[in-house]
Amino acid sequence: SHKPAAKHLDISLRTAGDIIEYCTRYLPLAIPVNVNQGTIRTVGLPEAFDGALGIARAMTYVDEVLRRGLNIDDFAHRIVFLMCATPQIFTEVARIRAVRKIWAQIVRDRYGAKNPRSWAMRLSLMPATYPLTPQEPWNNITRLTLQTLACVLSGTQAMYVPCYDEPIAIPTEESHRTSLRIQQIIAFESEAVNVADPLGGSYYVEYLTNELERQIQENIHQIEERGGTVKAIESGWLDNELEKASLQYRREIESGKRVLVGMNLFAIPSEQDRIIEVHRNPPESAQREIGRVTELKRIRDNQKVRETLGRLKDIAGRKDGTNLIPFIKEAVQSYATTGEIVGMINQAYGYPYDNFEMVPSPF
Repeated sequence: SHKPAAKHLDISLRTAGDIIEYCTRYLPLAIPVNVNQGTIRTVGLPEAFDGALGIARAMTYVDEVLRRGLNIDDFAHRIVFLMCATPQIFTEVARIRAVRKIWAQIVRDRYGAKNPRSWAMRLSLMPATYPLTPQEPWNNITRLTLQTLACVLSGTQAMYVPCYDEPIAIPTEESHRTSLRIQQIIAFESEAVNVADPLGGSYYVEYLTNELERQIQENIHQIEERGGTVKAIESGWLDNELEKASLQYRREIESGKRVLVGMNLFAIPSEQDRIIEVHRNPPESAQREIGRVTELKRIRDNQKVRETLGRLKDIAGRKDGTNLIPFIKEAVQSYATTGEIVGMINQAYGYPYDNFEMVPSPF
């Protein structure tokens, strides 16, 4: 469910703005924001809507920071996008080409950026995990190779490759090494990395780029008609669109319209499917981490923790535009935990200390 995020949108937008503003003023080499579309795409969101939502979310961040008095050229070149690629190489390359073009136009024409660096989209791509199947998991190596190639052909600035056992457990050393080898073989044994935009000029890719650009623009217009990303979430419209996309994706798999080899086509009997070695967490690891946190809370200066968290809560509750990052840093330096810091900000905004309302406030 996306409803908890909607409930805390005011905090999310403020802290995102605080981080971008603080990094722009004091940390010139830091990347302050990652517009993460990776988790959204996992519901099977259509390519054009996914691209539009990423741009619309980035525009929300830009609007928030400009409201604070910064110039677009001060920070636009430091916004990074994280998106996913499926094995559909041509569609993914065309989508990324279209998204880059639209973002450049928006930053230049809508926001008036003068520096060409601001127009360029800094992009981290990763193979999508939702096409991976627990059935015949070694088939996922082929899927991941195609997806990685799509990322490279799209001109990604950074990437990481999930593992073939992703639908089952966190990686083993073997599966992690396999994903690293996929990247290395493409980088050192293919010619895919030797040229920028290698599919540019292909009649099909150029047509598909133009078509996806049109669809993405239409979807951006839909979001803006509803007041932008924040209003679209608050009204429930975006939740509804994500749920419809997820349901449609599942129906396509169940009907066979969307083929997943080894799952709904060319499937073997389950008793013939070989069981792979999977990572299993040692049962004592969770208790070890709990013990470390418990010991930290025992030996730290808890009076200082209360003072720094109290200041953070007071400043957050004023909602006067004061940047919270210096006060969060002060709390961190007193060894306050992430949960305690988030809890204080939640309370300052009138929300429960714990987002899931399971842990009472210790303060």
